[in-house]
Amino acid sequence: EERELLCALYQKLQELDPESRHICKLIMEGKSERGIASALGVSRNTYTYRRDKLLHFLREQLIMYI
Repeated sequence: EERELLCALYQKLQELDPESRHICKLIMEGKSERGIASALGVSRNTYTYRRDKLLHFLREQLIMYI
């Protein structure tokens, strides 16, 4: 089950637009919200909105595995 989830997650991550992949990469590196917002050149609120939208999308795409 975990292997299937990881494979599905990897596939969905590959389908994301470059900015969304960059957000995921920075999150996985353990960067702070402020650090990620700065790296993206956006406000912290803009970053959190985009992150929440991205995570919601991934949850919906992977619902059968969660």
